[in-house]
Amino acid sequence: MRKKETSPFYYFLLFSLPVIALVILLTLEFRDRRIEEAGNQIRNLKELVTARQIYRNVIYTEVKENLIVDKRSLFTINYVVTAGVDLSSGFSLKTDDNRIVVTYPYPRIFSIDADESSIDEYFALERFGRIKQSDYLDTVFDEKERIRREAVESELLERADRNLQSLISGILRDRGISDIRFEPSGKGGGGEV
Repeated sequence: MRKKETSPFYYFLLFSLPVIALVILLTLEFRDRRIEEAGNQIRNLKELVTARQIYRNVIYTEVKENLIVDKRSLFTINYVVTAGVDLSSGFSLKTDDNRIVVTYPYPRIFSIDADESSIDEYFALERFGRIKQSDYLDTVFDEKERIRREAVESELLERADRNLQSLISGILRDRGISDIRFEPSGKGGGGEV
């Protein structure tokens, strides 16, 4: 009785399949490590400002301390509004069918700062008293809420979101990851200051 000969193709498959499996395993492990490193690098950015806008505001103040003292002022001042994302919490990178899913908190307004160096005074009436910072400081502070609403209406948060997605996409593409889906959480509300 003759022994059946094994074909060379059989030996090729027998030795090449484990090698192919090992290469695939190492590639996936390397990819997962790249994703984890990228996630840690992005998370370490913490509070990332991704949009900034300057609003110029006209303010009128009037202070009458008594019948004699009359102080009035009309001036403009710039408010610098910054928006972005706090990546230290709520940020994650996950793999979903060969796609990276980026979850992050929706951008919020970080700060609204009045820039006193930008004050341009157009009108000042100082009758028996000098205009002091305390005469207009409350008015400048009260305008911050209106500026916040205006920033939200002008889509500053949407611009901050687009800029963040562009930044994260660039970081991930530098690591060879191109199929990315973004899932912001907690959209809306305008954030807190």
